[in-house]
Amino acid sequence: MLSRKLLFVASFMAVWVTITIPSHADGRANARTFLSWDTEAQNAFIQTSIGMAGVVATQTRKEMATCIDRWYFVSEEAKAERNEQIRRTIEKHPEFHPTGTIVAILEKACGPFK
Repeated sequence: MLSRKLLFVASFMAVWVTITIPSHADGRANARTFLSWDTEAQNAFIQTSIGMAGVVATQTRKEMATCIDRWYFVSEEAKAERNEQIRRTIEKHPEFHPTGTIVAILEKACGPFK
């Protein structure tokens, strides 16, 4: 189940990154930009980022991939709660890129990617 979810999320992320390359290329992608998006777009970005982190973890630390799956993907309620937690943290630290903030939150919950 984890592999299918992560494959779907990884595919979605690849499409999303391709579509948004221009905004990343000129340096505009940051927390302030992220916070200007509607909630649905923010949630998609968060889920995709976490899914990609899970894919990386499957190749480096399988126990971390399991932790990420249980921490975020276990239920729709868990995802909604985590999305709000992540959004609040990004709001507190708008000077950082949202992906970096998400990675820091994942490492706090599941340990380092090393």
